[in-house]
Amino acid sequence: MELRKQKIDYITFIQSLAVTLVVIGHSFPKEILTDSLPAWAACIRSLIYSFHMPLFFVLAGFLFVYSFEKKGLGSFKEFFIKKFNRLIIPYIAVGSVAYCLKTFIFNSFAYRPSTPSVLFYLKSMLYPWSNPNIYLWFLPTIFIVFLIFYFLVGRKKYIVPIFVFSLMLSVLSDNISISFLNIQGVLYYIFYFVCGIMIFYYKNKLFDLFKNKFFILTTLSIYLSIYLSAISSDIVKIPLALCGIVLSFSMALICSDKNYKFLWGILDGWYYQIYLLSWFAQTGLRIFYQINLISYYTCVIIMILGAFLFSFLMIKIIANYFPRLKIFIGM
Repeated sequence: MELRKQKIDYITFIQSLAVTLVVIGHSFPKEILTDSLPAWAACIRSLIYSFHMPLFFVLAGFLFVYSFEKKGLGSFKEFFIKKFNRLIIPYIAVGSVAYCLKTFIFNSFAYRPSTPSVLFYLKSMLYPWSNPNIYLWFLPTIFIVFLIFYFLVGRKKYIVPIFVFSLMLSVLSDNISISFLNIQGVLYYIFYFVCGIMIFYYKNKLFDLFKNKFFILTTLSIYLSIYLSAISSDIVKIPLALCGIVLSFSMALICSDKNYKFLWGILDGWYYQIYLLSWFAQTGLRIFYQINLISYYTCVIIMILGAFLFSFLMIKIIANYFPRLKIFIGM
C-alpha cells in the first residue's frame, strides 16, 4: 500500500478521531452546585486527556517528515510564512473574536473572565493559556516545534539521540515554568512530535506490530493498569499517553484495512476547522445549563452535537459567501 493511500486510510481516520476526542473532552461543564465535574464525566475526560493532545503532536511529526520527503520544505522564509498563515493567523483571528465575545457579551458566564484592556488582550495572545479561547494553546506551541524541526528534519541518523534528548526535556518540563508562548508546553510536547517522526521512519515494522492482536491486548492492559493504579501521578503520564497513541494507530490501521472510515468520513478534511470553531458553540450552549434551562446530560449532548453542526455551518458560510475569510480558519 503506497503512502498516499495510507494517509487517506489511517492518518485521516486518526485526525478525525483526535478532533472528536477534543470535542467530547470539552463538553463537560462544571456542575452548578459543586463547581466540579460529576464522577462519570471526570472519568471520561481524564481518559481522553491522557493521550489526545500528545496524539496531535505525533500526527504533526509524522506528516512533517512525510511532507519533507514528498516535496521538501522550501526555504526557511517560505516555510515560516506557510506555517504562520496556517497556525498563527487563525490563532490571532479566532482568539480575537473569542476575546470580544467573552469580554463584552458573555463575561458573566465565563469560567475565566476577561478584562476589557489592551494589556489583557496582548497578554492573552502572548501567553496561550490565558487566551479567552484556551483551546487555542496548541497553535503557537506546534508552530514553535515546527520551526525547531525545520533545521533537524532529514537527519535520520541522529533520530535516536534526538528522541532521548526530547524525552529528557519532556520529563523535566514540569520544573520549567515558562508560560510565555507556552515554552513549557513546547518542551513537554516536542517528545511526541519526535515520536511521530520515529513512527514514520520505522512504519513498515511498527505497523505490523500495531496490528498484532496480542500486542494490542497487551498495550490495552498496560494502559488500563497505569490509568487505574496511578491516575494522578505525573511519572506515568508519558507511558500512559504512548499507550493511547499506539492504540489509536492500531484501531486506525485495522479499520483502514477493512475500508472503514471514522464516523463514515463525515469529518474528513475538516478536523482543523472543527478544532478552531467548536469553542464558540460549546461555550454558548453551556450557558443554557448555567441558567438552569437544561439538565447536565442534555447539555453534554448538545455541546457535542452543537460543536460539529456549528463548525460545519460556519465552514459552509465562509466558503460560499466570505471566501476572503478562509485564511482565518485555516482553509
